[in-house]
Amino acid sequence: MIHIEMDKNYTQTTYYYGSANGKKFTVACHYDSNADYWDIRQIIWTNEDLSTLPLDKTEKKIKDFVHKWLFDKPKKEEEANGTV
Repeated sequence: MIHIEMDKNYTQTTYYYGSANGKKFTVACHYDSNADYWDIRQIIWTNEDLSTLPLDKTEKKIKDFVHKWLFDKPKKEEEANGTV
């Protein structure tokens, strides 16, 4: 007989794709269920020429946007999406 047990805690990385001024990027978000904590681990740019973007400012705006998009949705929007 084999007895298997699984821990209910997990970590997860989710990738979201978008663009800023026509420059494509991927946002890697990490979640740890044990700590109930998530963070944005990395923004990966897929275009080679990023000289037209102020990267620091753009990445800060992307992080702010992703945080609001995922967690700060107004209650009515959450209800419409069936998440409440």
